[in-house]
Amino acid sequence: MADDLQLAVVPVTIDGSFEILPRTGKWIHRHRMILTIHEPIPPKSKGMENIRATMEEAYAAVQSALPEQHKGMVKNEDQDW
Repeated sequence: MADDLQLAVVPVTIDGSFEILPRTGKWIHRHRMILTIHEPIPPKSKGMENIRATMEEAYAAVQSALPEQHKGMVKNEDQDW
């Protein structure tokens, strides 16, 4: 959608959500969560290569705010080309 409308993408990092509600958990737990809103990534131009470049930049921004033990764990197989 951002590509079609040539809108900026604003990456957001959420750290601590897994401790609040693990995948297999049924109850939420009290835990600190940090939300980092990164600088907007301006649109480059339309097309698949620009979408990939924007995604890579967004993933890098998200990982930059994660603790070392969680870096490299951000993956979305549905969007890996």
